[in-house]
Amino acid sequence: MSSPAATPATVTPPATLAFDRGLLRRLAGVLQPYRRWMLGSVGMVALHALLGGSAPYLTKLVVDVCTDPERLVVFPLSLLPPDPFQAVLALGGAYAALLVLQYLLRAGQIKWMNFAGQRAMYELREQLFSRFQRRSIAWFDRTPVGRLVTGATTDVESLHELFTSGFVALAGDVLLLVFSLAWMLWLSPALALTALVVAPVALLLLGAFRKRSRPAETAVRSALGDLQSFLAERLAGIATIQLYSSEADAMARFETLNERHREAQRRSLTSEAWFLPAVEWLAAVAAALLLYVSWLLMEREAVQISVVVAFIQYGAVVFRPLQRMSEKLRGMQGAFAAAERIFELLDQPVEEPAEPQAQAPAVKSPQVELQNVWFAYHGEDWVLRDVSLKINPGEMVAVVGHTGAGKTTLINLLLRFYEAQRGRVLVGGRDVKEWPREELRRRFGVVLQDPSLFAGTIESNIRLDPAAVDQRQAVQAAKRVRLDTIVEKLPQKYDTPVGERGAALSAGQRQLVGFARALAFNPSFLVLDEATSAVDPETEEHIRAGVERLVEGHTSLVIAHRLSTVRRADRIVVLHHGRVREEGTHHQLLEQHGLYWKLYQLQFLDQED
Repeated sequence: MSSPAATPATVTPPATLAFDRGLLRRLAGVLQPYRRWMLGSVGMVALHALLGGSAPYLTKLVVDVCTDPERLVVFPLSLLPPDPFQAVLALGGAYAALLVLQYLLRAGQIKWMNFAGQRAMYELREQLFSRFQRRSIAWFDRTPVGRLVTGATTDVESLHELFTSGFVALAGDVLLLVFSLAWMLWLSPALALTALVVAPVALLLLGAFRKRSRPAETAVRSALGDLQSFLAERLAGIATIQLYSSEADAMARFETLNERHREAQRRSLTSEAWFLPAVEWLAAVAAALLLYVSWLLMEREAVQISVVVAFIQYGAVVFRPLQRMSEKLRGMQGAFAAAERIFELLDQPVEEPAEPQAQAPAVKSPQVELQNVWFAYHGEDWVLRDVSLKINPGEMVAVVGHTGAGKTTLINLLLRFYEAQRGRVLVGGRDVKEWPREELRRRFGVVLQDPSLFAGTIESNIRLDPAAVDQRQAVQAAKRVRLDTIVEKLPQKYDTPVGERGAALSAGQRQLVGFARALAFNPSFLVLDEATSAVDPETEEHIRAGVERLVEGHTSLVIAHRLSTVRRADRIVVLHHGRVREEGTHHQLLEQHGLYWKLYQLQFLDQED
């Protein structure tokens, strides 16, 4: 079905840091159903961090035993065996037990967090796809498909990484930092304050990195969406590109988009490249200060060698989380950018809210009517101007006119893909606005100029909704349009794969599948949009009688192309510049020598001859 030209989607500007709090609330809402798993995972992370902060203290105790065996009488060394060798073995055993417990806690945390993250992402993808299916056709006209695919796949996967190795890992690093600083302050306040001298500088660097990386990651996501959209469009039309030898132009456009993505990645990676060495430099400065102050304190016998050894380990423990946080922050900023895109997609309005209790209005009469309808896709650039048209029950009405006259727009209004700005559209004697969209569209069987087929079999493409159409109905519909004469010649019959977009079938075969699909759903109204334009003369012989039976008993609107379709119509309506200019039977219109006669001379006479 044709539609107005798609306009490029606007690029969402980089989010400011002020939005983080709102994003965090929404992300927390996504994980709310799995809060028990999340809390359990956070608890294991906290215990893991506490044990990690205790490891250097065990090293201090080992040094105490080795350097001053007499200290075995001092708590907590007094709990160890009196023999130094056995005491060291006991401390080694405690350290091994500590590692085993940390391993188990880490494994449990990963398992629980991944369970919660995977379930949350499963629900999020379902929400996105459900919302996509309820968007208006106008929304799809202006939204690149590549961005939608990116949102439901790559962006959602980024959120999974944020949940499983972002938030919890960051919380673990912060807790490890807090517990380690607590141990350091307890062992030696002077050395602890020395190690903290560089902390303000580290926090400033972290803030600067966060500020720079967020817009960079947003740009990366935007560029990736445009790149995927371009690839999806060009690969779907690769035959056209090769036919017109436009590979060079396609390559040039791809290189432009690819360069934009590369440049966005370069800016993002540059921020990280400056930050990581800065953290390592601060760690080296802190270690040098720590050693110098330790030497001064040891000269005054104000600190023990075991404490200095423990502080050297604590220095590595403290700055290791800072380095990991810088790595995590880049991924988190990318995930925040992905979250903004996902929530933006979720927040877009759908056609109408779900109304399970809504029922179709009582049908007064199986007819279709347009009353003084005006419609424009953009502003007041009217495609239809004061159009009035009535299709009586069981009547077949054909609509003809030049390209852009508004023929397909009539279908868009009947099916509520768009709403008329003025006038009324009636189906079954009721305004289409009174119909729930899903129920309205179930009453119509639509055959498009290029029917959309999906990867699967011929049968699955006829049935489309197995709950609504069984195998018997599909086969009967295929027989009515003479598709069965073609299917029976295929080795796998109705189980023959059609390929992606029906690539394994000819244009005529795809059209016949579309005919069978329309009949299988037993519609009250039938719409044919240039439905035989892709059918070759030989194939048309198979469906000529089928088309007659297809429209029999249905109120039918036909966007006419083939002469045979026009001549069989009960009435023919001529649209010209969005207005109904002529109306009558084939012979009546020819006798008037008006617009239809001219169209007949230009389009149909050669075909008839």
